[in-house]
Amino acid sequence: MSIDIERGQAKQAREVPIPNLTESAREVAKRLGVTQRLQRIIAAEVWPLHRIIKEFNATIPEIREKAQEFMDCLRPLMEELSKEHPRPWDEANSEVIGLLWGYPRVCIYSIISSICDGDREYPDESDDSPIWSEAEISAAEAVLWELIPPSEKPPTNGNPFLALFGIYELGAARVGFFLVDGQERLVVDFPLGEKYEGLVACLTLGDNEVVDDRVRFVHERFDSCEDCRFLGLLIQGRKIEDPIDLE
Repeated sequence: MSIDIERGQAKQAREVPIPNLTESAREVAKRLGVTQRLQRIIAAEVWPLHRIIKEFNATIPEIREKAQEFMDCLRPLMEELSKEHPRPWDEANSEVIGLLWGYPRVCIYSIISSICDGDREYPDESDDSPIWSEAEISAAEAVLWELIPPSEKPPTNGNPFLALFGIYELGAARVGFFLVDGQERLVVDFPLGEKYEGLVACLTLGDNEVVDDRVRFVHERFDSCEDCRFLGLLIQGRKIEDPIDLE
């Protein structure tokens, strides 16, 4: 899966890249513990993994734990932004992404390449679809976050991209904040396999609360999670309303 190119358009690129980026990135990646984890993902033939419903449901407690870690990282910035923005979680997420992608895109590419000992080709800059997965991108973002001076960062509880990498490491295809029944929620998409090939499980996660404890809604791989109020789209012309339909 290609990364969301909007990340690369978040802000105008900074003119001066981080000095000694490659060497620094290797050291930070090892300190964060992402090197071997990222190499395992790259070695997989297919990523994200395609799971059957039963397998996916078994991973939900771990997914919920990683998602809460991500939200806790963003919380100070979210609370600061909540006074002015109707969707402060999404705004906080956009702000930290915008900070990283304000650096030249080559910074992210160089970090991935350095973590993998150069065993990854640079994408064609004329192509808007880089070849790396969201897991690889979030790992590089976690490293770059550590290299940015603290004075330039917004308030967070730790490294939000390291927490985000943990979600993608579990096989997520997309992570974002959406309105669900009028409330802002973290929504994570995971690709499904077998008879649901081409669809994603759309898991809604609350802030310190259980919203979905199993797969209840699915949609086409590249459809928006906000296309339907209850996040339940169509399978063979019918709306999924009863989770028994997905067994």
